[in-house]
Amino acid sequence: MTAAVPVPPAVEEVLEPAVPARVRAPFTLADLRPGAPTAPQPLPALPTASYAEAVTIAAGHRAEPDQPLMPAEVLALLPAVWRELNLFPTPAGLDAAVATLSRFAAWLPSNKVDDLRAVDTGCAARFVNGKFDGEPTLEHKHWRRMTLIVIWLTLDHLGIPTAAGTDVADGPAWLTVARGRRGPAGEIPVPQLFRLTELQRTRAAKARRAGKKPQPTDVLPDRPLTEIEVVAGRLTVTGWNPASRDQVTITWTLAEAGGGTGEIPSARGTDFDDMQTPTTVAFVGTRDAAPRTVALTPWGRAQTARVLRTLQRTAVPAGATVAYTGRKDPGHKDVQASISGNLNRVLDAAGITGEDVAPNSIRHWAARHAYQATSRLRAAADVLGREYGIDCLHQIALDPLEAG
Repeated sequence: MTAAVPVPPAVEEVLEPAVPARVRAPFTLADLRPGAPTAPQPLPALPTASYAEAVTIAAGHRAEPDQPLMPAEVLALLPAVWRELNLFPTPAGLDAAVATLSRFAAWLPSNKVDDLRAVDTGCAARFVNGKFDGEPTLEHKHWRRMTLIVIWLTLDHLGIPTAAGTDVADGPAWLTVARGRRGPAGEIPVPQLFRLTELQRTRAAKARRAGKKPQPTDVLPDRPLTEIEVVAGRLTVTGWNPASRDQVTITWTLAEAGGGTGEIPSARGTDFDDMQTPTTVAFVGTRDAAPRTVALTPWGRAQTARVLRTLQRTAVPAGATVAYTGRKDPGHKDVQASISGNLNRVLDAAGITGEDVAPNSIRHWAARHAYQATSRLRAAADVLGREYGIDCLHQIALDPLEAG
């Protein structure tokens, strides 16, 4: 149950039809853990390894590009990377990802796959659509697909070659690999996770009649990312071409703190509470968002501190913008388009595609994450710079029935 929020005066929308009851129960990360929902067979636990051990073992594969990638040996290294880099926003997300990884490791031998390089689109699709505990929901399929992508991104982070002759021109090696050969991203359909409710469709129709920007009839155009998508984005930016890694990383970091594409270009070193150990950042606000100070995510703090240290070493003034280094005014529309383009490149490289995903999906995840952590709409409003929590229902893809 959420805390009380200010309710706008009665308007015409009060007369709109009530939102229909939810067809299925809300999906939670607990549904992805071993044994859910029927627990026919417990999954084997992966051997534990430290980050140092994972890097050492990976060095052997790096030295021998044609060395088979044995699932039992390689997949056991990945949780150490996820923990060391603090990639998952929640412990539940990490547990769910490890559970899916364990299922994948157990599934491969039973399907006669003894080398990860043999995992092609068809193989990945069979795993994504597998009926392990009954018919999988869209959320299960989405989580499995994105977990496969995170697996390959993590292998790339460790330097384990997943294909021969990879030539990295721009972006992470995984992007070039996925474009040029078989891989887990493939052509597996990306499910539309959030649909508009009847109330939202009615409001969208009114907006169209009023001449405002049209919206899809039943798809949120910028729904919040899921937790596993945020992990894929984080891995992608840390593996970006070194020439632009810091700028892309700080752009993503500011977006997942709740910054919009119109605010990120104006962020300066002096907007962080501490140049050495930043924990918050102040956004200037836009026409649709009030100026505010928001918390960086734990992962974002480490990345921001690293980037700020680099800027200090290179004698960049503390008052300089950190995500935009061009000559135009940070508030110029072309600068906002440039920031949006950078975020879109990351989303594409991370396999986060679909008509319902846009750069604002990152900040909408931040708001939804804040709501889920506190059960308060006010927390989501504070992240987005909104006056009332009720104004955030669309951005965080929250059914009014869930808000209570």
